[in-house]
Amino acid sequence: MTWGVHFLFIIVSFFCLNKAHSYQQLGNILNDPVFDLEAFINDVNSKGEKQSLESTLIELKNAEPNFFDQYVLMYKSRSLQTSSFMFPRVLLNSPNSTTIISFNGDPSDNGYDKLEVMRFDPQSTKFTFNEISFLDGELNLSENNPQKCMNCHQNSKRIINDPRPNWEPYSIWPGAYSSLAVGGHDLFNPNSPKHDPILTADAKSENEMYQLFLDEVALDHPRYRLLRPMEPNDRGRYFPALDTPKEAPNKFTTIITDQLLNLNTLRIARLIKDTEILTDYKKVIYALAKCQRLYLPDEIFNWHKGHIHPHLEESNSLEEYAQAIELIFEPYNISTQDWSMDFGTGAKFAFRHRFGGPSSFNTPFKKALELVMPELKGQKCSDIKAELLSHDFRETQNLRNKIDLNDATGESDSQPLISRCISCHTSSSFGAPYIPFDDETRLSSVLQLEGYPRGTLKEEIFYRVGVHAQFFERMPADGYFPTTLEIETLKNYLNEL
Repeated sequence: MTWGVHFLFIIVSFFCLNKAHSYQQLGNILNDPVFDLEAFINDVNSKGEKQSLESTLIELKNAEPNFFDQYVLMYKSRSLQTSSFMFPRVLLNSPNSTTIISFNGDPSDNGYDKLEVMRFDPQSTKFTFNEISFLDGELNLSENNPQKCMNCHQNSKRIINDPRPNWEPYSIWPGAYSSLAVGGHDLFNPNSPKHDPILTADAKSENEMYQLFLDEVALDHPRYRLLRPMEPNDRGRYFPALDTPKEAPNKFTTIITDQLLNLNTLRIARLIKDTEILTDYKKVIYALAKCQRLYLPDEIFNWHKGHIHPHLEESNSLEEYAQAIELIFEPYNISTQDWSMDFGTGAKFAFRHRFGGPSSFNTPFKKALELVMPELKGQKCSDIKAELLSHDFRETQNLRNKIDLNDATGESDSQPLISRCISCHTSSSFGAPYIPFDDETRLSSVLQLEGYPRGTLKEEIFYRVGVHAQFFERMPADGYFPTTLEIETLKNYLNEL
């Protein structure tokens, strides 16, 4: 039996917002005002008064009070700015999320003396990261995208800086007050293999700890007191299965997810436009967004399926956008790992997939493709289908032949995660503690040694390569984010020793 069309059904969450919401917002984003950070810094410095982080926040509130109306509080931060329940990291958010400015509140926390800034330029469709420091009473803006930011905000394999936000897809945001959206999820089911006891314990503590933060810290703190107090309408809702109060602080975790998804779809569309396989696959991608179908001739579809990574579903019916995008690009060795915003979690916490948000992903994705490649707009699905099923994909034939040859000769750029462990922990030149990763017999004996923060050495390793490790704990330490498959492969290897 031959397949003329390979169906892709995108399942939309019952909890989605109105589909027009994202579409309209993305359609207007190119004309929305963007906060002029450089002008603000020049204006503050020109006053000739000695500035501190606290006085700068006051200046910012006077200039842009809306930043202090819609914000997210992170009691566990995986960024350079660390935090806690009582001294959360604050993400000040512009109305359209094109600018986010962050700070924390405990002098003992890392990054206490600096502001971190993420900006999105609608014209270039790129995100830019900066740090603001305070030297001799003046605001000093760092270079764009310093390496310490890039260590987290893009795939370590990317050669040219093109960072993205680090923000989990709908509907769970670890470490944020109001970390759970409406609904249920097996991460919180103790009998589920996906059960996450750390996230469950944190989520159950949020209401109590948030109230303590308000009562004991927020009102008198020189930074937190600038925030607009949450109104009843600002409060989100927890999963009923957690037996916690229905009202939870800060619904803006959901709002920022929707807004950042809209911006990031523009970035994804540009990255797609810049790929070497665009000529053959431009309309394949557009049909994915517009028609929610994957139109490929049998021969081409089977080539993709035969070269897909083992952790992806190999079937003629794919259920998620993430799998469809990976199915198209990954066989050509085009990594899509940092196209989405999930923070090295492999979308473990996603309700559907790693590109998902409160609103349907295909609506802003289609609009973004049309904005970046306007020649696509207006084409009918029936016409796209007919064209693609008769397309010979000649432009990428040589590339496919080269990939087939590399597969046949065993050439590959990939290496197992254990190789990274060996390269750092079995050589004193890197300054990492010695662990005999290159000696299975010795390694099996030391993995059970206790006295580490998480228990045994093995438990410490699992934590540090996992989704809850903070920035200064995370492994590998070179900024590389292992994939879910790489992490599971390492865990299976160590468990079998």
